Amino acid sequence: MSDGGTTFGRGRRLTILVNVVVMVVLAVAVTGIGIYLTGFTDFRRRIDLTEAESYSLDVRTERVLGELDRDVEVITVFDRVPWPHDPDQVWVKSMDYVTDLLQEYKIRAHGRVVVTNLDPKIDHDKTRDVFQRFNLKSYNQVVVSCGENRRVLGLDTDLAEFDFGSLHPVVRPPRLIAYHVEQAITSAIFDVTRDERATIYTITGHEELSVASAADLGGALLAAALGADNAAVEPLSLVARGEVPDDAAAVLLLGPQHSSTFLDEEKTALDAYLRRGGKLLVAVDPLGNRELDETIFRPLGLELERNLICHTQKGVLRGSGVTEMWVAGREAPGRYGRHEITRTLIEDNEVFKVVRSGGVSAAPGHEAAFTSLILSPEDAFGDLPKSEIETGDLKQDPRIESEGSRTLAAALEPTGPYAGAKVVFVPAVAWATNYMIRRSPGNERFLRRAVKWLVGKGDASIVLPPQTVSTRVIEVPEGEEDSIFLYTAVYLPLGALALALVVWLARRK
Repeated sequence: MSDGGTTFGRGRRLTILVNVVVMVVLAVAVTGIGIYLTGFTDFRRRIDLTEAESYSLDVRTERVLGELDRDVEVITVFDRVPWPHDPDQVWVKSMDYVTDLLQEYKIRAHGRVVVTNLDPKIDHDKTRDVFQRFNLKSYNQVVVSCGENRRVLGLDTDLAEFDFGSLHPVVRPPRLIAYHVEQAITSAIFDVTRDERATIYTITGHEELSVASAADLGGALLAAALGADNAAVEPLSLVARGEVPDDAAAVLLLGPQHSSTFLDEEKTALDAYLRRGGKLLVAVDPLGNRELDETIFRPLGLELERNLICHTQKGVLRGSGVTEMWVAGREAPGRYGRHEITRTLIEDNEVFKVVRSGGVSAAPGHEAAFTSLILSPEDAFGDLPKSEIETGDLKQDPRIESEGSRTLAAALEPTGPYAGAKVVFVPAVAWATNYMIRRSPGNERFLRRAVKWLVGKGDASIVLPPQTVSTRVIEVPEGEEDSIFLYTAVYLPLGALALALVVWLARRK
């Protein structure tokens, strides 16, 4: 004991030194763990503390990822431009949620899922290459691919469900209804990693729309649209094959011409396919070939109105030859029928463009489930043709040409000998051509959803519940990220070290 104080021995001072060193190491370790958890998101696992477990993957998803035996590439192409009058930023936040959840896929797939997030404003060349490689036409899509197989998912069509609000955002701004991200992504991964692809056959031999033609009146974009859903489109000659192949997921009949003839064996083969639960999409010119009316269409429960549907547009005189129609969802809610095929078209106020269309209705005496998918305006009328190949005068004759809304596309589920079959019928052909699909994205969306419904996938192959996400987001001012990093990664550890040194020196004395 010395005068005025206590002097520690060598052992006591060594103990203090060890204590200080341990505290410094712990402080640095805690800081490092914090940096690791927040910064290196490609390698860490997170603890999901959200009430709805919005960032946790379903056990079925983990099973799919755990059984992967090949690599899957996932590419997001998001243009982060917010909607106007969107105070909650639901559009941009939905992109954040998709990219964030994809990190969980990447981690839990143990290297089998490669995720690439492209920003069109920065990754110009890579974005262009992806557009060309996968035949994309717009941003805000996610591509899931494995080898030659691929699925293209739209942000607002497959990944999330929105209410786009009203024209007066103060009254009703846009809002998110639900996320379907896990449902869509998991099903896409499951689909593209299977060895087989769905085969869609197009009937040939009657001058139908050619899915190999890139001309305006060809159907190459139709085939590309179905390819985006991992389907292979193949021609089918019923004369040569004698039957519809067993691997047909669906069959397309696209505009047989008036000058061509269906042989009896072709009709028999098509009828036999439908009797065993076949899936058929029909697009026919109302003034075109009529050979299947009584042998195929009517037995199924369909009756085709063999004339052109005309209507009056604002500012256009009746009888001026207007046969081109635009159908949109929320702006004209009665123009789309309520069905799985039209759901997202209604929600997104999507436009379907149709020209030179007839009408279709349920045939009397049949109990088939008939759903009108697309309807003409109430002032439409059926213009009777002058002959089997000539249009009428495009003017309404009230004595013989009735006015009223017509069904321009229908979904049918027959009964009786055709039970189990599904049919989508559109009494027009031009809507499916390259020219029209290029002009109206709603036409491609209608086509893809119609074929999905026929094939039976709906929106996905694996059914998972939607995600409900409630978040509180702290907006970091621009330029503050560097300051936050310096404080957490540099100043905080150095401060802990300095404090420990001060304590050690004070206690050493």
